[in-house]
Amino acid sequence: MTQAMVTNGGVVIVLRNAWPGIVFGQWVPAAAPAIVLSKSSVALTEGQPDQTYTVRLNVQPTGSVRVHVARGGSSFVLRSGGSNVVNQNLTFTTTNWATPQTVTVRALNDNNVAGENSNITHTTVDAHTADEYDSASRSLTVTVTDDDGEMVVSRSGALTLPEGDDATYNVKLQGQPASGQVVVIRVSSGDGDVVKVNAGGGTAATFKDLTFTSSNWNTNQAITLSAVEDTDLVNPSSAVTITHSTIDSSTTADEFDDAADVTFDVTVTDDDAAAITVGASALALNEGASGTRDVRLAYEPAGDVVVRVSSADSGAVTVNTGSGTPGASKDLTFTTQNWATVQTVTLAAVQDDDTDDESVTITASVVDGSTADSNYKAASDETFTVNVTDDESVEVRASETSLTVTEASGSGRTDTFTVRLGSKPSANVVINVGVSDSSEGSVSPDSLTFTNTNWNQ
Repeated sequence: MTQAMVTNGGVVIVLRNAWPGIVFGQWVPAAAPAIVLSKSSVALTEGQPDQTYTVRLNVQPTGSVRVHVARGGSSFVLRSGGSNVVNQNLTFTTTNWATPQTVTVRALNDNNVAGENSNITHTTVDAHTADEYDSASRSLTVTVTDDDGEMVVSRSGALTLPEGDDATYNVKLQGQPASGQVVVIRVSSGDGDVVKVNAGGGTAATFKDLTFTSSNWNTNQAITLSAVEDTDLVNPSSAVTITHSTIDSSTTADEFDDAADVTFDVTVTDDDAAAITVGASALALNEGASGTRDVRLAYEPAGDVVVRVSSADSGAVTVNTGSGTPGASKDLTFTTQNWATVQTVTLAAVQDDDTDDESVTITASVVDGSTADSNYKAASDETFTVNVTDDESVEVRASETSLTVTEASGSGRTDTFTVRLGSKPSANVVINVGVSDSSEGSVSPDSLTFTNTNWNQ
């Protein structure tokens, strides 16, 4: 059996029954009064959560003990009662001496880029401390990591841009580099064919470099992202990543070399619509004349597209391509290679016999069954008008302008001539025939009727 007995200035440990009738005793000195910390160091980072540790005494005091806690540096503070303080006092008594009391430490946000290694001292206040604790003290190491060797990008989160649109945001440094030092931040596009980067009104490119010094470090520098306008109907297959990174080889402020990259994604949406392009609108033709119109696709298709150019009245206007035979319609085939090359269509005003001017609608439409691109199958028709001016006149035509007959009997007493209309009538036309002096002669028949079948006979 072991027994312990406290004596003045130490502890006597008594061992009994090791051997019958023999008692052994050993004197062990008592522990010196001391301050006990739960940690030997704390590591802080600017802008990150507070750190804590606890303080207590190691042996019961004979009276109150006041421990003065004081910071040894300027890059952090102690927290007490919800406020920042540079020092604070902890009071221990004969009853709470072994109960840990919490100390909270917070890193201060500043504009410099230097970290700090410092400490927190814990010393007793003699006037308010039991004598045995007068010389007690402890120190705790504090390491503060600065977060100012970073960049600040005003844009965060993904961005969506339609083709042809721009978006602008700002970049600056979080902390000030030393005088004479520079920091170069490169803003780069993961795909310069889809999204370009610009700064300072220059030429858009795959990347742009921003230079910061001790005088302009907190001045915003604008970056403009431009979604490139293309000629196809396809959205880019993936988002483009915009990266902001420090260029170590150009940066002389070493504390910025390890600055974390800042990235976000840009998704570009295609704003192109499948369409047929006709070179001009209305066309004016005289009967018998011809004119042309150029046809092409507005944007590159994913496959072949067949466009049919048709006349609403091939009796008035015919359609032709190349040296083929004019007709009511002609088909044009566009591919991924020739979609932007115009194909010429010839429109001819048909010579007819009537006197009517005519207006004919020409339609360019996609032939769905022969077209592989689904976008172009939904494309709207393109129409324009051909206005035909008729070249026939409304007149009566006689085969002779004058006749000579004699009064004597015989064949010389009569003569003949023919009459016809200058153009096909839309209804029967009656022409009266007569002489100016009936006493000198006569004409027979004295009226002629023309129809739309005999008008030129």
